[in-house]
Amino acid sequence: MKVSIKERHLEFIARALGKYPSAQHQALIVELWRDHKYINPEAFTYISRQDRERTFQLLVPYLEAFEKNHRTIGEERLVQPMVSFLLNYDREVAVRVIATNLRTADIPYFEEFVPFVRLLKEDAFIEPLFYRLEREWNAYIVFDAVEALLVYDRPEIQERILPASRKNEEIVDQYFSRADLERTIRKMLAK
Repeated sequence: MKVSIKERHLEFIARALGKYPSAQHQALIVELWRDHKYINPEAFTYISRQDRERTFQLLVPYLEAFEKNHRTIGEERLVQPMVSFLLNYDREVAVRVIATNLRTADIPYFEEFVPFVRLLKEDAFIEPLFYRLEREWNAYIVFDAVEALLVYDRPEIQERILPASRKNEEIVDQYFSRADLERTIRKMLAK
């Protein structure tokens, strides 16, 4: 039996189920995540322990379009456990998902994926970070991208950073002029 319920009430239901997850609520938790994109850390932890295969099947499309799918305030707290689950389940898929989000995620989600660059140092992350460096309007994301690229400690990457930042015509931040941005990047490169 389908029950008509207002969309805004689904978040409240998802929060309550996450707070008190149980086997009798498992199907509803999965439905709220799969069909309505409502999931919280407690519900995710419960589902990932109960049914790893289903979690993987729901998680990959959810994270691949995270910018579009996230629905709950504070959901950035989900990125770390979700990506960690993926890394343990299928590293290749996890690397692809991280690379996708490095290219597309906005604040505050971008900074949730950056620690995985430091941890894994996969070459698959390099071009998405340069993509952001060349096109991102927000200086904070640009600085995070530069710091992430410096983790690789490779001269050929370091040599590309400043020229890539100069290609960026989108950088219009109220706190940083283009000259400030370049000066800050030079300091980061000098460390």
